[in-house]
Amino acid sequence: MLTVESGGILSVGSNQISSDTIYSYTGVTVADDGRLRLARPQGLFDNTNNPVLRKSGNMNYFLGANSIVEYNTNTYGFVSGINVGVASLAQHKYGILEINHVGPSNTWVSPTYLPTFTNAVYVRTQLRITAGEFNLCDAPGNPGSAGRYVFIENASPTAIVRTGGYIRSEATNHSGRIIWTMSSVAGTYIVPFGYSNTDYIPLTYQLLSGNAGTVSFSTYHTPATNLPWPPGVTNLASNFGLSPDNRTATVDRFWRISGTGTTNVYNLNFSYVASELPGIPFNTPNYMWASAYSTTTNAWQPLTFGQTSSPYQVNVPLATRNIHWALAAGTSYLPLEWGSIAAEPSRKDVKIKWTTLSEKNTDFFTVFKSINNSDFIEIGSVAASGNSNELKHYSLLDLDAYAENSYYRVKETDFNGDEFWSDVVYYKSQILKNELDAWFDATNSSLQIRLPELSSGIISIYDLTGRLLFEKNTVNESSLLLPIDLPRNSIYLLRFLSEEGSYSTKF
Repeated sequence: MLTVESGGILSVGSNQISSDTIYSYTGVTVADDGRLRLARPQGLFDNTNNPVLRKSGNMNYFLGANSIVEYNTNTYGFVSGINVGVASLAQHKYGILEINHVGPSNTWVSPTYLPTFTNAVYVRTQLRITAGEFNLCDAPGNPGSAGRYVFIENASPTAIVRTGGYIRSEATNHSGRIIWTMSSVAGTYIVPFGYSNTDYIPLTYQLLSGNAGTVSFSTYHTPATNLPWPPGVTNLASNFGLSPDNRTATVDRFWRISGTGTTNVYNLNFSYVASELPGIPFNTPNYMWASAYSTTTNAWQPLTFGQTSSPYQVNVPLATRNIHWALAAGTSYLPLEWGSIAAEPSRKDVKIKWTTLSEKNTDFFTVFKSINNSDFIEIGSVAASGNSNELKHYSLLDLDAYAENSYYRVKETDFNGDEFWSDVVYYKSQILKNELDAWFDATNSSLQIRLPELSSGIISIYDLTGRLLFEKNTVNESSLLLPIDLPRNSIYLLRFLSEEGSYSTKF
């Protein structure tokens, strides 16, 4: 048995380790903190005589949970996986896998998928991206398929670290994926995607609470046509008057984020390449917004509240669990007809709030209510803006409806009589048994907040443009005194998100 002890380094380069013995303990052990550095293009082991560890002589190997296998390749290479030959146990999964590819910029190292797709790469402790391109597709450009999976089994946010280099996904069927088991470990998870050695586009998943389960991540670049659409996406619809669809106002990239968790609360941060901006006049880099696609309605969802945009990045707080995401210009959201709609308590009433993303010849809005999601009655109307290319906010109070479970929807009527309906929103009163309240304490320039009940969650304060001003985690608290200085002549939105429900109020 050849053993690389803790602190030891075995640099085999492009050479091989082989044996002609038939004894059962023939093989190689890499102990915790030991390092096996290789440059052979065929990888570590694939049950043939081509990789570093040859199949002959009943060769076996053991990788400690904190052992390091470094791929120090200088030409195209494969990271071998498991479920092939003797490599079928936890000891054959990488402990720490380090990608330190030092080849030219037009070369890469790629996870294997041979001989079958189940022979994926598994990492128990940490994936280190040190240098070069870790290409999940083993192909240049944007291949239509043949992507590979890399499984990260450690739930720590530091289970992937980057000091240089990048992970390239880019398969247009989203088959090149990082699959990360996060469970209920809150923190900021960064997937270091990149498009080239000069275009770094990390995707950030910030788990706030709940159990995320296992989350998979992938992304790919498109031409200016935004084609092909991701599998399961049937349109890039635009109601802004753009033809043939919203492609002229959409960033040339799609993302896929899919998880097994059902209770997780998380934020997302998308990055993209400057050259992926849409054309004039939709090319302002700090005016892009994220939209998710619903495979249930086959429609791009309204803009979620509180998003922030900076050059080549968009942050989405409290993201929805939709799988497919795109970014579009602020003057041409996806979709462009309706924004968000919500129903929330307002003292003893219910406030129905909605936004529009663009308006053309709009006359007025009518709010309807139902207790069975079938028979809707009109409860009021609000004047519209007429024409607008900006985000507009509207609201209407349903008086004395605080204790009712109700459904609401809004109808927009144009000057020419055309009507357009919003989605239906459900108000469940028993979730919000108590009130959320906030007021300024004039004696010490602080903000007093009363929570609905003794609970833990996230407090967020926004201005009416949706800009996040303050955020704080609470643990088993019923009230807080926050020493924050806000202008008193403005109105703010306070949101409290806990496992018991979502609460909002203005102050």
